[in-house]
Order: sequence, then C-alpha cells, then structure tokens
Amino acid sequence: MNDDGQLPLQLRREEQRLTKWGVFKQLLKACGLICYTACPPLPEQITRKLAFHPPTRGKSYQLRLLDESSNELVKKASKVHGRPFKIELMNQEETLNLTQNALFETTNFFTVETSYKNVLVGMHSAPQKARPPGQPYRQAVIFAQPNSSDLGWWAQPLCVNVPHLADLLECHMFAFDYSGFGCSTGSPSESNINNDIVAVYDYVRRTMPDAEIILMGYSIGTSCVIDLASKRPEELTGVVLIAPFASGFRLFQDVENVEAGMPPPCCMSFDRFRSVDKISLINVPTLICHGTLDTTVPLAHGKRLYSKLTNPVPMLIMHGADHSSIFTGARWETTARISRFLRYEAQTRDESKRVFVSDLVRRFNELDGSTWITTDPAFQVDGLMSEVNLNTQPIE
Repeated sequence: MNDDGQLPLQLRREEQRLTKWGVFKQLLKACGLICYTACPPLPEQITRKLAFHPPTRGKSYQLRLLDESSNELVKKASKVHGRPFKIELMNQEETLNLTQNALFETTNFFTVETSYKNVLVGMHSAPQKARPPGQPYRQAVIFAQPNSSDLGWWAQPLCVNVPHLADLLECHMFAFDYSGFGCSTGSPSESNINNDIVAVYDYVRRTMPDAEIILMGYSIGTSCVIDLASKRPEELTGVVLIAPFASGFRLFQDVENVEAGMPPPCCMSFDRFRSVDKISLINVPTLICHGTLDTTVPLAHGKRLYSKLTNPVPMLIMHGADHSSIFTGARWETTARISRFLRYEAQTRDESKRVFVSDLVRRFNELDGSTWITTDPAFQVDGLMSEVNLNTQPIE
C-alpha cells in the first residue's frame, strides 16, 4: 500500500486481470449451461435437463437378489424383474442395518414394467398395527416423490420413510422410482413419469382389488398425480398434493400473476407440466398442502390450483415451512392433516363412515364462512382454508 492509500500499479493491474478472467470464466460457464440445456433444441429434452435431478444410480441403494441360485447385488431393475429381491441401503453402519431390517419387516419390494418398456422399482409397506378380523386396511396411498430423491432416501431409518408413513397414516403405502431414478431403467421425462404412475396404479389394483386408492404427490410428483387423477381412474378415492406447481413456465412468473391466473407471456406451446389446465377435471376430494416460505414453488401456485378444484377440502397453509421442511417429518402438522383427510374426507365404500363424513360436511357448510375449530386444536379453519402457524402455541 502506498502512502496515499492506493495499491501499487503492478498489483492493480494484476487485480484487473483477475477480474477480467473471472468474468470470462463466468461467461464460459453460462455458454456451457445454455449449450447443455438447449442442445438438442427439443422441448422434451430441455424439460428433462431442467426439471429432473436424479441421484447417482446405486449411491443410496442397490438391489439384492434373493434367489436360491444367486444373491448378488445389482443396480438395474431389469436384472431382478420377476424375481424375489430386496432393497439394500448403501453406506449403512451395522446398528443402522439392524434398524433397516426391522423397518422392512412389513415391506415388500416389487418391479413393474411400463407400456414404454421401462422397469420400475417399487416398495409396499403395510401398517404394523393389527386390525380386528374382517376389518383390513383398505386405503392404499401411491406416493410420487420429488425430482431429486429416490427410494433409498425414502427408506432411510432415521428420516421420514415409507414404512413409518404407513404406520402414521394407518394405510398401505406404495412408493416407486421414476424411469431413470434409483435402479429403475429408462430416462426421466414428463411423458415417462405420467406413464410410470399408471403402471404402479394398475399394479396396486391387481394386488389389492378391494383397495380405496389415494394418489399423493410431492413437488414434481404432483404433476403426474394430477395427470392421472384428471383421467378419473376407477377406485380412486382421493388426491393429496404437497407443494404443487401450476406449470413449468409459471415457476418463472411473478407470484401475483400466478395467483391471478395470468398465462405465461409467451411460448405457451412449450410449457410443460400444465397441472393448472388439468386439475379441474379431478372429481374426487383433493387436499393441497403448501408452505408460506416455499421459494422453490411459491404459495401462489398452491392457491391458484386450489381455486380451480372441483371437489376441494380445507387447504393446509403451513406458516414457516419451506419446500423441503413441509414434508420431512419435522412438520407433524402436515402428516396430521393428511391423516385427517384419509380418515374423514376421502371417499369410502364404508357406509357408516360415509354417513359420518356427510354429516361433518353438512355442519361445516352451516357455519357459513365463520371460523371453524376442528377436533385437533392445532388447526383453525376459515372458510375452506386451514392455516397452521408454527410460531404460536396450539389453540386451547
């Protein structure tokens, strides 16, 4: 530093060169990203690169064959299709392996082949709590996961997982990996995930012909759930949407325009995951859960989709929850709200339950928009909105 407080001329020139080199590197990165995303310039390929981020194959779990002739560990579902196998989590300590074995006591693993010839890995967990004879668990929830996880994540012993959800919600839980996710074959795309959930839905109907099926999607999983539910498949009794988005292009719109229902300014023909155009076709009770701090998919998307529902139930707005925390196990309110939906709001063939629910809806309508306190003191319903503030104590 000179006496006048300035850097020597040589250091100033070096700093300028570094700054110019930094700008040049950023430009190179931007050009590389544009080339990767836009080449080839096909909407389906661009969508796949932007929307899907599957974990590295075989990093979180692999498949252990249970044949008498072989017990090898494989990474592709096609190698175990039609044969007994189990999921084996990777990099687990011995104590966690014991926990994993106990966790999977009531879990079966399966594969299904889609009409596009992709082979998917799935898991089916039943509740551990026994029911009285002649009163089996009839509800079956098919869970469509977000865009950056796989079954290995949803089978971790110390995190929210599929077997625990089966116990908490007291229902059969089915989860699966999309094409190109986990050990499932193929590659992820909008058309593939829409096709994937149809294959799993058909599998559930074959294996549980008396099931009352509920579709539950989280983040990008809400897109394929809405697509299937809008076609009104048989045996569907309810839909749960966690952090849903209106469409791909609308994620880049101002939230005010999304909530007002304004279409994207251009390239509508290139828009993908257009749930906002399909959701009004769903004719079964539908629950939406969304967090107020969600910056990935702002709350405006959930409100917009809610406004277009044909058969809505009170929406859950979680104050203080973001895109991840709304369904990680830390937010018990989300699980409690979904449990209430399954028990009292989803359609059912149980006549006594149907009469109870009809009476509940009648009394709710008689409130004429006034505040309704449910039997769970954590929930306060105003009109058809249910808001939960995580920073306050439950209402006594």
